[in-house]
Amino acid sequence: MSMSAQIAAGMVGVGMNSYGAYQQAQAENYSRKWNSFMAGQQAELATAKASIFRSLGAQERAETLQEYDALRSQQRAQYSSSGVNVNKGSALDTQATTAKMGVYEAQKAEFQRESQAWEMDMEARAHRLEQQFGMASQVNPWVPAMSAAIGGTTSIYSTYGKWMKS
Repeated sequence: MSMSAQIAAGMVGVGMNSYGAYQQAQAENYSRKWNSFMAGQQAELATAKASIFRSLGAQERAETLQEYDALRSQQRAQYSSSGVNVNKGSALDTQATTAKMGVYEAQKAEFQRESQAWEMDMEARAHRLEQQFGMASQVNPWVPAMSAAIGGTTSIYSTYGKWMKS
């Protein structure tokens, strides 16, 4: 095969390698865009879950306080029906303890939900970072294509130079 044919075949190969590098970079960019989109969706879901946990915490707090208020009312009614003064002594201490336990249980329920909400907030932040990284890591597909073209052309030129010296 003549040197001209070899150079021509080499240039066709360089063109094909460059096109392949371009297509591969494009495919990787599409994949990164998709992954970035999905990370954004997951961030939105985690943010929504955090909001739900906070709402549930407030609701559970209110319900727990209502339950303990109802219990205190039952205690007062039972003490009153037994003829005990509800505003003195152990009857008053029992009602105070019930009220304190109600506040404690309400705060505990709200704190547990707030902890879950915080976990979801952290998950959302991680997904947003993943989303940003996915968008930032995209490459211009012409860079690998031109790199392949330059590398291939350099190789062909080197081979041509060696042929000319011989």
